[in-house]
Amino acid sequence: MPDVKATTLVTIQQAREWVLNDAADASKDALLVLLADAASARLERETARVYRSRVVTGERSIGDGCASVLYLNRFPIISISAFTLDDVTVDSTHYYTDGPRGRIVFKNGYVLTDGGEVVVSYTAGYANNDLPDDAVELCLHLVKRAYQLKTKGGQSFESVNLGGHSFMMRDSLPADLKKAIAELKDKRFG
Repeated sequence: MPDVKATTLVTIQQAREWVLNDAADASKDALLVLLADAASARLERETARVYRSRVVTGERSIGDGCASVLYLNRFPIISISAFTLDDVTVDSTHYYTDGPRGRIVFKNGYVLTDGGEVVVSYTAGYANNDLPDDAVELCLHLVKRAYQLKTKGGQSFESVNLGGHSFMMRDSLPADLKKAIAELKDKRFG
């Protein structure tokens, strides 16, 4: 039986139950696995978040000499395993991790040297039992939509008129799913 990737938000049993209304029906597993993996990757890409925990190794940035925080590219942060500035380990007494916001906050006036090379390795995401329910449900909706389009031979199109010309465009997602994705987006910077 094929199984979903370790980074996929939903299990094959959840996908079966949601899409087929039968958690034991393994007849469509190959397709459900592909769709669940793709839906999870899409959610991570479009929300700029990490859901299933994973190790991020050697994320690089440059110190600016004045910032009191360092935002990491993947969040939330579970733990920091290595943090160096110009190949020297930054002592953990100089910072703390603000995991939900995906940042390292410096203490007591500590700053990263202007132009210094910063390298951080860390674990990002949520523990398996702590995945946000709204993200899991949204992933299941994306899987079901993709399954229906694939198995029904359906392509969803809408007509658009621009400057006297008519175009047929494939509708990527309905408004409710677009809104749900927008609500999960990375809002750390505005």
